[in-house]
Amino acid sequence: MDTIKEKKPVLTQDHMPFDFQPHILPTQTRFIGRYSELKVLSQLGEKVLAGLGRVIAILGEPGVGKTRLITTWKEGIQDNEAQKSVYWVHAHITDSEKDLNYNLVKELIKAILKQLDPDLTHINDNSIHLCLVEQYDLISPDEATDLAGLLKVSPSSKDDNGINPFPTEKRQANYINIIQDLLCKVAKQKPIVVVLEDLQWADPLSIELLVEVLPLSTRYPILFALVAREERLSGGWQLISSAHSLTNLNYKEMHLDSLNEEESQGLINQLTGSDPLPDDIRQYILEKSEGNPYFLTEFTRMELNKGFFSQKGINQSFTDGDDLLMIP
Repeated sequence: MDTIKEKKPVLTQDHMPFDFQPHILPTQTRFIGRYSELKVLSQLGEKVLAGLGRVIAILGEPGVGKTRLITTWKEGIQDNEAQKSVYWVHAHITDSEKDLNYNLVKELIKAILKQLDPDLTHINDNSIHLCLVEQYDLISPDEATDLAGLLKVSPSSKDDNGINPFPTEKRQANYINIIQDLLCKVAKQKPIVVVLEDLQWADPLSIELLVEVLPLSTRYPILFALVAREERLSGGWQLISSAHSLTNLNYKEMHLDSLNEEESQGLINQLTGSDPLPDDIRQYILEKSEGNPYFLTEFTRMELNKGFFSQKGINQSFTDGDDLLMIP
């Protein structure tokens, strides 16, 4: 006979016998560690300013700090009078977009348009023509029409009529030529930093196109930063592999490791501020997070909230279990 276990009620803010406000951690902490990596990126920025193209792959596990490194690098460029004179083109995709056709290339095109015209609010046939043809004379009217067509390519493998929308080989080659030409002409105005983030989610059409675009770094002042998890079976890894074919002078690879204990302690100190954690809890966080900044942050937040409940005399049983499962 099966034993029926009593189902524990879900504890929500409505059930609290007091006003509960989850502990809010700082939205931005002081940059910790990664100073040697940041120096490498800054030096590459100097190279592209000097008219030399480069490619760097920034690789690491989820939560290890790839995005924070990119953000800090961008802030450094914006604070540097010399390096301000670059176009920062940042194309980022998410897990939810991984099956969408041209997901990364569409974001790349939008990012280029935003750099050329920061006031651009709506990207459509007319705005593409105005920006790229009339204002900057970067591509022909026909190419602008084709580029607008690429942005309209059905996001799924089949359109509403069940027709496969994948472009013909000729049309894909045309898209490659247009984007190559566009990047070359933009780079003649100003050096470009092109950040392609979360490549592991990139679709095959985007990767096929970008493989042909990457060699521009050998002839133009374009710095490509390929940011990805070290998932060698993902479709986006083909672009990393393609970068290996470039000369050693043009290609670098950066692997982000976990924070060391001193750096991890420093991050916890920033997060807790005036609410220091007991030494045993602090050590528990260090061991469980293994130096991963994201897990360090989430474990710290959970422990601070647990401490809040303990102060109110609330039983902690509703949070029992594997803490890893509680991290969003």
